[in-house]
Amino acid sequence: MARRRAWARRVGRWTLNAATVGSAVLCVAAGVLWARSYWMTDHVMLRSPDPAQWTLTAYAATASHGSFFVRRTQSWGLDEPLWRAVHGGWTHSTEPALPGRAERAFGITSS
Repeated sequence: MARRRAWARRVGRWTLNAATVGSAVLCVAAGVLWARSYWMTDHVMLRSPDPAQWTLTAYAATASHGSFFVRRTQSWGLDEPLWRAVHGGWTHSTEPALPGRAERAFGITSS
């Protein structure tokens, strides 16, 4: 019985240590990406075409100037040549962060 308790304590301690290390790694990674966003803008997009309704749904996330934007857009009634030109799946792009570019792209204005 004592061995089981010792084993359970070791497993519990190992699990807590693994969670602590994982949390610290995620915290550092988030800080690095936040700082990087002041120099570079990252765009990640998932496009999902629906052939049954001739629609295109896109989910996009953008990180720029210390901000993180998420949006969903849906295009209806695309004509066949345009719809066939759009490929589904993930895309990623990076560009230099220009002042005000992210805010203009999402229609955010500051007074």
